[in-house]
Amino acid sequence: MRGFRTTAWRRRSLAAFTTAAALVAGALLGVGAPAAHAATTVPSWLTSYETENGSTMRQCSAVKLTGDRYLMPPDCLTGRGVNDFSTTYAGGTPEGATNRPQYRADPRFNATTRQAAYAVVVVGYTATFHGPALASTADAALYAPGARATFSSWAGSSATSLDRHPHSEQVSILSAATCGAYLGHPQLAGTFCTLPAPGTAAPATIDRCVGDAGGALVAGGKLLGISATSTTACVPTNGLRLYTNVSAYRAQISGWAHDVDFDFIDTGSVTARQATSGTNGLVSFCTINPTSEEVDGCDPNTGSIGWYSAHFDFFTQAGDLDGDGDGEVLARTSGGALYAYSASELSAGWVNTVKGTWLGNGWGRYNAIFAERDFSGDGVPDLIARDTSGNLWLYKGNGKGGYGTRSLLGTGFNAYVRLTGRGDFSGDGLADFVGVDKAGTLWLFKGNGRSGFTRVKFGTGFGGYRELVASGDIDNDGRQDLFGRTPAGGVFVIDAISDGSGMAAPRLYAKSYYKFITQVS
Repeated sequence: MRGFRTTAWRRRSLAAFTTAAALVAGALLGVGAPAAHAATTVPSWLTSYETENGSTMRQCSAVKLTGDRYLMPPDCLTGRGVNDFSTTYAGGTPEGATNRPQYRADPRFNATTRQAAYAVVVVGYTATFHGPALASTADAALYAPGARATFSSWAGSSATSLDRHPHSEQVSILSAATCGAYLGHPQLAGTFCTLPAPGTAAPATIDRCVGDAGGALVAGGKLLGISATSTTACVPTNGLRLYTNVSAYRAQISGWAHDVDFDFIDTGSVTARQATSGTNGLVSFCTINPTSEEVDGCDPNTGSIGWYSAHFDFFTQAGDLDGDGDGEVLARTSGGALYAYSASELSAGWVNTVKGTWLGNGWGRYNAIFAERDFSGDGVPDLIARDTSGNLWLYKGNGKGGYGTRSLLGTGFNAYVRLTGRGDFSGDGLADFVGVDKAGTLWLFKGNGRSGFTRVKFGTGFGGYRELVASGDIDNDGRQDLFGRTPAGGVFVIDAISDGSGMAAPRLYAKSYYKFITQVS
């Protein structure tokens, strides 16, 4: 077991899955028995992924981003329920299986046009794993018409067969006009096309159907795109592929890849310090069932995850600061020293002693601190802090477990009684944060992906919360949430509306237990 709650309840026998898959009568998409393939290799970070729900089965290729986050099209997943089951593979060999897959998908995804066809999925943990470098807007030359790249995938003979083989081919990137001419409509933002490189043959049927979705396009040592092919369709016979442009969605993909909680399998959670007599324990509140609104897999009455030492007066979850797939928590001593603890360190326990990684002194000057999953747009989680004069400061993550020199974000932030942030509230894929003023108005500070923001009114009636925390996607519905606690102890989950128009109506998470909690972060 790893983390602070077991994931065994999510598991199912892989042998049972294999047997069930063999019993399902599946169409072969017109593909005959697998032919012999020439020896080929694909990147070590590219694997195959299969999901099922009853007789519905889907196979995709998937890019391993970190130790526990994979990139693939959203329709590679059948759903998030108890009857949705997924299997990951290592080199074509079944590796692990789970039900209730957790993932985040762009709410702008269009299954018909294939626009915004990407999702980041939580999978089994592999320590210190680092995936491919993601292309950015600075890599325009790699996308130039006529530029060559390598496409790789794990292809399969049938949606119901476990057979799969590595496929690789050389392709040439098309201009937007040429891509649109082949598609029959203008090339949409965030997409691009390729054809087989001049002098190379179009792919065989078996290499352009099952498993093509999520295949990786690489050039210059960077991931340019993933195949946006539908999981129920084939690439045309001429080998034309449509891709999700990684550089266009890099901030969101990277942010989700590093948005890791105490338990890697969560897509949202909060931590709190207990106020019960004789203990200062940390408690983790994890995913809730969006249908029943019951705590799902992390009972708040028994979810103690370590000891909150008397040395510390503040803590917050920081995400994956070094890209190894393990989430960190920040803790500040009463003297103003800031430390980082990995989830594995906390699971081992820490009592009345200062351990962890020292990040610096002087943090006592801040009266509000919250971790952002990537406010600067460089692909690394950041930290934002407000000093007693109301100045707001950005500490950019260095990708090695710490932060760089601070820079001023703005002034006058003492006007807000609550400040919190974690990810994208507006639905544009860029990290934001929110603040509540003394009148109870909620304001969105809409990030531009370059350490800047604009202020937008986002809601009213938020003055009744004693604490307000950005919890990630704690109800696993794909939207950013706020976690609010009232003075009486009741706790509510508030979803961001996907179109960026504000926050949805609060939903009760728990009625009274949280009155015993002294601090939530």
